[in-house]
Amino acid sequence: KIKRNMKLWSAVVLIALITLASGSQVLIPRDSEEILSHLTNNNFNVYLLLFVDQSARDSDIRDLNQDLEGKLGTIVTSNSDIFFSKIDVSNPRLMKVVNEIGVTTTPAVLLMVHGKGVWLKGKNTYLMSERIKDFLPVFKQSSSRHENPY
Repeated sequence: KIKRNMKLWSAVVLIALITLASGSQVLIPRDSEEILSHLTNNNFNVYLLLFVDQSARDSDIRDLNQDLEGKLGTIVTSNSDIFFSKIDVSNPRLMKVVNEIGVTTTPAVLLMVHGKGVWLKGKNTYLMSERIKDFLPVFKQSSSRHENPY
């Protein structure tokens, strides 16, 4: 129980640090409509969405989620213009966004601008975060020029 509380506390601290250190846009959606309004608002914001299953009982999956969230947090703190959100696929209030976006496995990451994006999924958190870093310059340029990234 203490280990689980420490992980929860670490996640809260990570989100607070991301928000305070970089002025990043951290979205904590209460329901699907809130996040969907951001994604379908015909804007050119860059969104980095992390899909996780908070109900996972497997400690390896929980550790994988936490590791990936930490790596993405580093990216977000270096890029204050990114809108970041962690979406729990086990939360019934977020099922609509999960279904509309088509999330089929976790952890998964979606990097998106103006309705166009790239999906990353798997268990290699290093590779996933490095691929986000590879794609990010194109997506940021697309955002600043109000163009599609591809």
